[in-house]
Amino acid sequence: MIMKFQNAWILALGLAAAPLARASDEAAGPCKADREKFCKNVEAGGGRVARCMKEHKDELSKECKDAARERWMKKKAREPGRAVTPTPNRQ
Repeated sequence: MIMKFQNAWILALGLAAAPLARASDEAAGPCKADREKFCKNVEAGGGRVARCMKEHKDELSKECKDAARERWMKKKAREPGRAVTPTPNRQ
């Protein structure tokens, strides 16, 4: 069960990293500091920032990981016929 959740988390980070990691002048988000720390020199576009964030998934802040997980769950909940039950964060 834990392995299944870990695989889902990796997928979640991949799906959520792009919108969370956008390089922009928008209000600070939960992943902004992580993006600056790990992907500062990565040019935005073409999924490059998302790939960079995924490469550093184990080093991301708890806030960024939580935001990625929440976005993934909301996305899954919108899919027809899908019900997503929150799983406690196991670290």
